[in-house]
Amino acid sequence: MIKSILSLLFISILQIGMAQTMANSNNPLKVHLDGQIVGGANQNFYITNQVLGGTQKPFHVIKLDEEGKFNADFTIPFRDYFIGVLQNGQNINLIFHGNDSISIYGDASNLLFNCNVIGSLDSKLMMDFFKEYASFKALEDSLKGVLTKDNSLQAEVNEVFAPRAEAFYGYRNIFISGNTKSPALLATLSAINKDKEAEMYTSVLNNIITNFSGSGIASLLDKQRKQMAADKARNELLATGSPAPDIAIPNPDGEIIKLSDLKGKVVLIDFWASWCGPCRRENPNVVKAYNKYNKSGFEVFSVSFDKPGQKDRWLGAIKQDGLIWPNHGSELKGFSNQAALDYGVRGIPFTCLVDAEGNIVATNLRGAALEAALQKIYGY
Repeated sequence: MIKSILSLLFISILQIGMAQTMANSNNPLKVHLDGQIVGGANQNFYITNQVLGGTQKPFHVIKLDEEGKFNADFTIPFRDYFIGVLQNGQNINLIFHGNDSISIYGDASNLLFNCNVIGSLDSKLMMDFFKEYASFKALEDSLKGVLTKDNSLQAEVNEVFAPRAEAFYGYRNIFISGNTKSPALLATLSAINKDKEAEMYTSVLNNIITNFSGSGIASLLDKQRKQMAADKARNELLATGSPAPDIAIPNPDGEIIKLSDLKGKVVLIDFWASWCGPCRRENPNVVKAYNKYNKSGFEVFSVSFDKPGQKDRWLGAIKQDGLIWPNHGSELKGFSNQAALDYGVRGIPFTCLVDAEGNIVATNLRGAALEAALQKIYGY
């Protein structure tokens, strides 16, 4: 799991990095690698970077000799995280700044725990952290397995796990505070709960982006940072008790219908589309709720994410699914409609329950959860 973490982190940066690659290709940076990997005789050692082709198209290939030794020189277009992958799948995470001279000595059977990197402090720091994290996660996973078989052992498991967790997270915190300017901090992101430890996670992101600027991973993390800020703003906007943003949208006849016109009633704003399978499967639950509670003042305000040219498909789905309430609207712009932007909707189905005063009760209620919320409001 740990040895491939950078491969997972790199998945999203392909498009971001391509433009950067072209921008920096006129100033290639030199890298020298040598060393020996015991047990790796005659294997290929692939130097990969997702921006530069990923594992399917290695950036550079080094051939190990009969003793597993190698000596290679090549250039990179920009500084970044790279992964050295043996033919047997074992790999090592490396950080190249340019003008590097790095020696690698390891065991082909387990590069994570049996490898020494000389000449790249950042690479060594990253490996050291991954080793600690891998050991901690192995213990955690093992103890979870124990509880799966017998949850009556919770107290005994806690007694074993608590001191180990305290030690690891103490190590993690010292590592972060002691290496604020090192790109090796990337290794710690997997060990931070970005929801419960948002401040720490954001701080590490900021440090990597600032101190490893110009790298592909910095571009990715900057995009992630912006998305986190958008998510936070969205959560605050749609927090329980907050006023629901008004929606004004054309109905099938082209007339503008407004959410605010339903003030005084409990309203479920239902973001959906005719092409959305999960939305269509959820529609029977919404119909059931409407039929049960409409007589008590419950309404549904449907906002369709259908696309240009899909009006007939939208109207057909309304009829086919029995969506008998009158409040249907769509700009036929897909996710680019104004209501989606105002509510920060990035995936559907998505719902927002609004009380009679126009304030948000809850979001993303579906099925039994929607039924329970309405039952609480209406008492039946």
